[in-house]
This record gives sequence, structure tokens and C-alpha cells, in this order.
Amino acid sequence: MNKKISVVGIFFVTVVMISAGLVFYHCFVLEDYYVRNTVECDPLTESCFVNACNPVDDAVCPKDEQERINYYKFIEKKAKEISSCQTDGSSCLDLACNPGDSCRVILCDYTNITTGDECAYPEVYTKNLK
Repeated sequence: MNKKISVVGIFFVTVVMISAGLVFYHCFVLEDYYVRNTVECDPLTESCFVNACNPVDDAVCPKDEQERINYYKFIEKKAKEISSCQTDGSSCLDLACNPGDSCRVILCDYTNITTGDECAYPEVYTKNLK
């Protein structure tokens, strides 16, 4: 009976070790996963997500009301296609979809908006500017 438990235990530990090794290889060696990040968006030409900071909740919120509004979109890109940054963060390039990259731009629309988010559509945004 003890021999069966030992064999099952060794088998279980081996399976866990192999699984952990495969996950490590997949994520850290192949970098085969997607990174999602926000980038600037132009509300004159694209449907952008809108974030407006509230000075009551955020101490670093600008005093000027126009500067409180931030327009953004999402980019999902394979980790191995993202260039490395300097460790101090001073020379990082913005995330962008280049030809041949495995990435996608996610603009704001009714299918991907979550509770509390707003969209800025170009036709509405330009109408409000006039």
C-alpha cells in the first residue's frame, strides 16, 4: 500500500513540475501572451474611451477642466513584439500596431464599453466643438 502511495505521489509531483516548466517556457522564453495597454486616442478621428478625473477623489487632478479629460484606446500586442524600455522608463516608445505585428486596436463602441465608461465618437465630438 505504501508503495502505491509513493508512486502516485512521485507521479503527481512530476506532473506538477512538468506543468510549471511548460508554463515558464511559454510565458518567459517564448513570451507567447498578449499585453493590453492604453494609448492616446484622437477623438476627432477615432471612437475613444473617455476618462475624466475628479479633483475630489484625485489630488493630482489638474485645475483646468479641459485638462481633466483623457481620451484613450487599447492596444493588444504579443509580448515578444514589444520593444524593451530602459529601466528608468525614460525612453519607452508608445505601444503601436506596426505592419506584420500580431496586434489589434480596441476602440470604444457599445460592444466593449463597461459600466462607468464613456465613448467619444468623432461625429458627436466635432459637433460639440462648434
